[in-house]
Amino acid sequence: MTYQSNEQILQQIINKIPPTGIRSAAESIPVTIAPDGAANALLGQIKDKIPNLPMGVNTPSNSISVTLSPTGALVSSFGLTTDAPSNSDTGTVSFLAFFKYFLQRFSLFVDGISVEGNANILNAAAIPSTDVHVYNTAVIQITTSGIFIGAFTIQGSNDQANWYNLVFEDLTSSQSSASRLTSASAAGLYNVPRLAKFIRVILTSVTSGGIAAKMIAKK
Repeated sequence: MTYQSNEQILQQIINKIPPTGIRSAAESIPVTIAPDGAANALLGQIKDKIPNLPMGVNTPSNSISVTLSPTGALVSSFGLTTDAPSNSDTGTVSFLAFFKYFLQRFSLFVDGISVEGNANILNAAAIPSTDVHVYNTAVIQITTSGIFIGAFTIQGSNDQANWYNLVFEDLTSSQSSASRLTSASAAGLYNVPRLAKFIRVILTSVTSGGIAAKMIAKK
């Protein structure tokens, strides 16, 4: 019987270890996982959860669908496209609500703004609530659609909670005797000589048809 020294046994073990940095298959230590082993079963479960998709393909049909919880942190923090604009910059609101508020405020730094819309049902806003407190005048063009039978008014508010009918002028009348109105029913150009912080155009009655409005506010 031949006995080996400890040094010889250690050298044989070292010879079995591949040099550092070499990753070729020929110089790797083979490892075989038992087909019925726990590790193989776990890998199988992971594989079953991954769809068989080609790498680099990101078309909708080859994408993994993700559904966000409507009450999850991402939705509540980032927000939805349906979120209404925030009323201030101090409240706890979603990012989208604050971003819409910022866009409304950004318009106050320019010389004028243009806002338009339409309405065909009672109490609908043809011009939604718009912050005009830095502007000196607002001219609103009204056009009708269909056979319009109804009336509209221009309202003002300083808090967006309490609204009051404003006195406005019909610019299609003679400048020396412009009609001063609190309600109108005809297409035309109307000027609001005194502005509240917020103004809007509301349908106060409608039997048929509707109106479209475009407001230009300037400093």
